[in-house]
Amino acid sequence: MEEKFELAQNLEQLKWGFPKPTIVVESASAAAFKGIEEEQYYRRMYLMCGKDDIYVVNKKYPIDSDYSAYLKNVLGVELPTFLELEFPSPQSSLTTSMIADHYHNGNGKENTYDLIDLFIASGCKLQFFEVTQDEVEFANHFGNPTYSKNLSNYFNIGTKPGFKSFCFENNIPTPSGSVCHDIDELLTVASEIGPELIIKASEGTGGEDFGSNVSIHVPEDLNGKNLKTIIEKKLLLLKPNTFPIIVEKKLQLPEGSLHFFINESGQIIFEPTVFNQIAKNYSYVGGFYPNHLPQEVVTLANIIAQENIIPALIEIGATGFHCLDFLYDEKTNLIFFIEDNTRPGALDIVDHFVKNVISANNLGYQYSWFHLLVPLSELGITGGVSFGELEKIIKDPMIPGQNFVLISSPDILPFGFSLLLTGISCGKDASIQQAKTIHQLAVNKLKNYYGKKLEGGDSYDY
Repeated sequence: MEEKFELAQNLEQLKWGFPKPTIVVESASAAAFKGIEEEQYYRRMYLMCGKDDIYVVNKKYPIDSDYSAYLKNVLGVELPTFLELEFPSPQSSLTTSMIADHYHNGNGKENTYDLIDLFIASGCKLQFFEVTQDEVEFANHFGNPTYSKNLSNYFNIGTKPGFKSFCFENNIPTPSGSVCHDIDELLTVASEIGPELIIKASEGTGGEDFGSNVSIHVPEDLNGKNLKTIIEKKLLLLKPNTFPIIVEKKLQLPEGSLHFFINESGQIIFEPTVFNQIAKNYSYVGGFYPNHLPQEVVTLANIIAQENIIPALIEIGATGFHCLDFLYDEKTNLIFFIEDNTRPGALDIVDHFVKNVISANNLGYQYSWFHLLVPLSELGITGGVSFGELEKIIKDPMIPGQNFVLISSPDILPFGFSLLLTGISCGKDASIQQAKTIHQLAVNKLKNYYGKKLEGGDSYDY
């Protein structure tokens, strides 16, 4: 398939980033991640920050010094100011730690709120990675200096029930299903739209791997009593498993994602962009650019965004970053929106990071990238690994050039999770296949080093 590229005289025009100096609080606040050390240590958004931004860091989870040196000295990337804060007794997330610090030390003693207030007074905006009730409380203390005019509505749209209702109210195509408020309502809907169902937690994230979604197969001859037993057992796997809960028809279709940014005045700062998204068990694992979606799907997604989604978001004040996941049918070119991640999407961060490195190294304006999470277990790595060690093994492919790779989050490596690896291809011959090839080269070097026998072939089909 012929590659279609964004072209600009200056790549700065295409970067995502933040339109104003911004304080970034990358708090893993979702129910599935709260209180889990590995998730609180998992950070990406500082790759989207510029030199005028401030990135809040819990001193318990310091920024990897080898990675900072790699960003500055090898990639030529400008870093934000890191605001390192220390909390006597860290809470379940960065946001809750800051809130607790304020209430525990608010009697005349300087605390995190005082520091944040100084930056906001100087004109800084406030940006979160996830928005829950904790972030709404935190932002409202300062008069809501976020990019969202109505943060409560922004939070609601980011919940599964809120987005499903938003789709119904604004004629936005979405899989058949319903917002259920009790077990009896859920059973009724499930019996009507089965046999293949997916049940979604209200504020879940991370797909089936993290308990955000649960798949259910309902046999045609199943009676009501047995259906209730099956669903009640499945509900125990959800995080959180409290109502309201979404139940909808499970569609086995490929995914795409639609990304845009609306400022608090209702202006579209970053035009809607469609990425191919790679998903496993309804969980994001990667993506690539430029997209290979049928042009009819891309056109339809943009029409729905411009005519239905964006005007409705502006009307309720739910401005800010939006990353909407959708399923598409390659036979009919129909699309079905499934959720709105009310934050900069993972692919926004990757795309900005790639553009930033290409721009800093004068590698031109034509490029492709292929991004995929690679479980460390597949590389033969057990018990975690440091970024510095991986850099020494991969070596030359990590140096910017016509084809190279980027590691976009070293923070989960020590915990033995995944390697976030992006292959980049630049120049007139740039292609996704070239980006995949350099990505696979880096993976193979790691597999060979750690003694894992290669199983042959390229497993990253898209």
